[in-house]
Amino acid sequence: MRHMLYGRMAERETVERLVREARSGVSGALIVRGEPGIGKTALLNHAAETAGAGDTGNAANAVAAAGAGVGGRGIKVLRGVGVEPEADLPFAGLHLLLRPALGLLDRLPGPQQDALRGAFGLGPARGERLLVGLSVLSLLAEYAGTGGLLCVIDDAQWLDHASAEALLIAARRLDGEGVGLLFAARTPGLPAPGLPELVLGPLDDRAAAELVAGHPPDLAGRVLAEAAGNPLALLELPRSLGTARPGELPLTARLQEAFGRRLTPCPRPAVPCCCWPRRAPASWDRCSPPPARSVSPSRTPSRPRPPAWSRCVTTG
Repeated sequence: MRHMLYGRMAERETVERLVREARSGVSGALIVRGEPGIGKTALLNHAAETAGAGDTGNAANAVAAAGAGVGGRGIKVLRGVGVEPEADLPFAGLHLLLRPALGLLDRLPGPQQDALRGAFGLGPARGERLLVGLSVLSLLAEYAGTGGLLCVIDDAQWLDHASAEALLIAARRLDGEGVGLLFAARTPGLPAPGLPELVLGPLDDRAAAELVAGHPPDLAGRVLAEAAGNPLALLELPRSLGTARPGELPLTARLQEAFGRRLTPCPRPAVPCCCWPRRAPASWDRCSPPPARSVSPSRTPSRPRPPAWSRCVTTG
């Protein structure tokens, strides 16, 4: 089942181009950045589904082309994810990504085989960081074969350092292997100098309205005002606002989990249970992290003030 993606036409085209190029034998890498809940995972899912289905814009045409045996063919997809509890375990993230490809280790040059076997505990550790990164590139090229490969790495801000370093070494040396590397990371996270980046902003008004179209107009209007274009908030706030008392903005568990990691507790006294007035007292602004700098390589737009629901977490 394909995931529904609202809006993001330019962003879709960017990741679809990465898939098309991998299919044609041209490699590339892209870092997708943005705040929690802004839609990074949804965009990665779209890219993975596009790659697997051979769809680069029109699903019906892709299916017809695949049935005819011409063009539009799917490519292999490897999926990995950064896991926060494993962020201190060297090569944990790399192992999650490369497990399906480890059967091809014997095709690599001897030193590269030894480097990856050492990284994954299958042989003596060698500790040669550049060699591990080059070995990752060789293994991805072998796995891609002649059909192309898309590697999707979500929550890359939580990759262990060794895995992130090896993958970025490989990403900077991609050429004609037919490999696409697509990362998603929160802002800030996963410094990747020299690689192209796509910074996701809020949904436009039309896409945001589509997300809340099934709710009563009064509720939808308040959700649109509070969510400030954040897709996760647009999906989650209707579940809590329907039963909220006037002037309160309670958060669902998903919103608390997504935003609580980067926030500090509010000074007491504070409204308990992560409910606070829509217009938070000015003193609560001290709970907010400083506005993150944009990582777009071409410009540094001003960052809008975060909505009230994302600025404070109470400790109860």
